Amino acid sequence: MNQVELKIRRKALTPFYRILKVLSEEELTITQIELKARVNHKTAVSNLILLKEARIVHETSLGRVKMYKLNKDNEKVQILIKLLSSWP
Repeated sequence: MNQVELKIRRKALTPFYRILKVLSEEELTITQIELKARVNHKTAVSNLILLKEARIVHETSLGRVKMYKLNKDNEKVQILIKLLSSWP
């Protein structure tokens, strides 16, 4: 893989990584995720859909507000949290 391809891959994974990172710290609304992870609404929604389907993220409703948090009962998520806590 050349340097350009490597940079493209890193940039493509960056929003996903940032969303996981902010969710590893606390439970958040989609607006809070957008602000803390510095992603737009469409990116946040598409990544959250994937994370919910993979059972990495739980979604709970508080009236009209939806809250998102990592599924800490999932063994893969426990490993992911350890990994995310060691990275900047």
